[in-house]
Amino acid sequence: MFKIRTDNFEGIEVITLVNTISEEYASIIPSHGGTIHELVLQKENILYDVISSSASREELVAEEKNYYRGGKLSPFPNRINNGEYEFNGNRYSLRKNDNNTHALHGLLWNKDFKIIEQQTSLEEAVLVLEYSYRKEVEGYPFSYTTTVNYQLDLNGLTVSTNVLNTTDAPIPIGDGWHPYLSTGIEIDQLKLQIPSTKRIETDTTLIPTGRIVEEYIFSELSSIGNQTLDTCFILDKENKTSETILFDEEQNVSIVLWQETEDAYPFLHIYTPPDRMSIALEPISCIPDMFNNKASIDILQANQSRQYTFGIKVR
Repeated sequence: MFKIRTDNFEGIEVITLVNTISEEYASIIPSHGGTIHELVLQKENILYDVISSSASREELVAEEKNYYRGGKLSPFPNRINNGEYEFNGNRYSLRKNDNNTHALHGLLWNKDFKIIEQQTSLEEAVLVLEYSYRKEVEGYPFSYTTTVNYQLDLNGLTVSTNVLNTTDAPIPIGDGWHPYLSTGIEIDQLKLQIPSTKRIETDTTLIPTGRIVEEYIFSELSSIGNQTLDTCFILDKENKTSETILFDEEQNVSIVLWQETEDAYPFLHIYTPPDRMSIALEPISCIPDMFNNKASIDILQANQSRQYTFGIKVR
């Protein structure tokens, strides 16, 4: 049996999807970009809090403290070089919010999403949120609607995003998420397996150089140790769905982030934050600076839509 309840996080409304039998739950903050705030999942009757979230309201709303925890990344994940790009012969400039060097992680991460639907049944709880972006920033003078479906069921959490171009012309678009996964201990003690041996080489400011590098360090389940990552990997689209595994050997639990790769999220960005108590495994539709390098940019025609899906489970 599943239910949906409304909670409060220091005065901010939180919508929580609950499995009343297993006590698993997923908490979403509609007014702050549809952020995935909490996710507690079960393995063998033990509950694991697998998401590192903001500890306070101040931490949630302050960009320099938020680190985009659990955030929706749209219309571009990751970086746009110098906050500038060209599209259809026009030059645009975005706010540089990455050490005043690049534009970072899009425009929706803190927007107020509207609750469209809430449904429960014996098998699942579903929350649907929506945000209609209307040429709000001069550097991205387009319109599109993002609809996000959060589904908690016996297989964990599934998140599907539908993006619809509501402009009467083509628009450039990218999509992604920024969950920080954790088992409650330092990631140095955890193991990681990535379904890829190809990474995007970047320069000192983390903008792609145009080269793809063979990388085997996490092609099998391997200790993270003191590795520091802010790295984008290319996934194999032929598999249609790929799994990245974060394994806690001491607790004998794996957090699995899966993503649809075909016409959805064919890339995975990995970031290790300074406190090393979590690791960001980011399903993304494109590589960094995609508005400029055009390597993986999605162009949506007028009234065209695209869907992107990923999920998190434990085993």
